[in-house]
Amino acid sequence: QPRSRGLGDVYKRQTITFLVVYFRCYWAPNRQYVYHVLAIVLIGSFAALVSPTANTFFIYAGAMCSRLSSVKFAVSTIFAILMWMAALSFVFDLSVYFYVPGLAFTAIIGLMNTYQYALQQNKQALVLSRKETQRLAKVAERERIARDLHDLIGHTFSVITLKLSLIHI
Repeated sequence: QPRSRGLGDVYKRQTITFLVVYFRCYWAPNRQYVYHVLAIVLIGSFAALVSPTANTFFIYAGAMCSRLSSVKFAVSTIFAILMWMAALSFVFDLSVYFYVPGLAFTAIIGLMNTYQYALQQNKQALVLSRKETQRLAKVAERERIARDLHDLIGHTFSVITLKLSLIHI
């Protein structure tokens, strides 16, 4: 009884630590994001020795990889997390209930989040490009109107000057 209660306290502390790291990610700059993912993987590694539900930490770490610097780096990190989970399962002879759902959901959720985040980034870039194209079209139209007005006014002044010189003759 006291031993299982002690393990429950350890798991609670790991969960609280995870929550602190998880919510800290929202205020961290992108260049520090990889350290938060690594911290969650470490929390999950220690928690895996206590409970098979620790695979949730790895799933969160995989999901959070989407905000890493590039898609290639995110996918590589997800793959590294999967390999780490497999190694932990092999070395510590962890339950099938740990590694089967953990590996599957980490891969699925991590890759889907990475895809969605990349899609969102591309969509934002497309919107910015469209706005820039519209702005350049407006500038080009203003320049065309200004050129036409300049030509028209220049022609009008030339005609007025010619007619004035004919009057003086």
